[in-house]
Amino acid sequence: MSSAVAPPAAAVEDVLDDVLDTEAVGPRLATQWLGRRYHHRTEVTSTNDVLTHLAQQGAPAGTVVVAEAQSQGRGRRGRSWQAAPGQNLTFSLLLRPGWRPPRLPPLSLAVGVGLAQALAPWLPCAPQLKWPNDLLVGGRKLAGVLVELAADAQEVRHAVVGIGINVNQLDFPDELSATATSLRREHGAPIGRATVLAAALAALEAPLEAALRDQLGPVLQQWTALAAGLGQSVVVTTPQGAVAGVVSGIDADGALRVRDAEGRERRLLAGDVLLGPRQAGARAEGRD
Repeated sequence: MSSAVAPPAAAVEDVLDDVLDTEAVGPRLATQWLGRRYHHRTEVTSTNDVLTHLAQQGAPAGTVVVAEAQSQGRGRRGRSWQAAPGQNLTFSLLLRPGWRPPRLPPLSLAVGVGLAQALAPWLPCAPQLKWPNDLLVGGRKLAGVLVELAADAQEVRHAVVGIGINVNQLDFPDELSATATSLRREHGAPIGRATVLAAALAALEAPLEAALRDQLGPVLQQWTALAAGLGQSVVVTTPQGAVAGVVSGIDADGALRVRDAEGRERRLLAGDVLLGPRQAGARAEGRD
């Protein structure tokens, strides 16, 4: 009677590296508090929804929810977030900052810095950060961030940070094919999602701690060094209308500074940026 041949150890490791359950991810974590409470789901409406429910039940800061698929994944301003099931990373993490409004440090910028540091080893060039919440490679979107706050007049009770990273997806819907990319596309080979998740959580701890302490100066300097659009013409769609100008920097509260055609500097706290060509003679670095 023949016996089954055990697969090579490397093959077993490759399979386990793409599994996202607690047993696969836990041993890879190098964090102090982030992800130490970990929930893996097969399919959810959105990981932000699940984590919001857990937060209301008293889940501690650092709790992470990961899902293989989302039926109602969402991005900023009511958009949907599309991710191929089993190929990418969709996860949310819980913070309990205790901030008192209007003190709201720019969490999405801190998360962007951590993600850029985590994903850079798999990329052929340095990623760029597009205000306020996108990570780009070669002008294409690799990852996005959605921050949702539960607050009243006295304090922010909790913050849920949703993150989507395109890991192994090669084919995107027609409407995204020209604007999206993945780690696999850029790296040229499949990448274990468990390794990517562990790297992301490890890199996120420091900038998140800086945000929680409201000590984001160094983090914002790092963000500025990776910023897409500094010194470039942009059009920013805001709730109050479109603003056209040249990006001149970022403020401590996360506001984007845009100098318009009349030379006035505008501070924008929310909006969508459409990047344009770099202006001749414009400085590429931001100002403090």
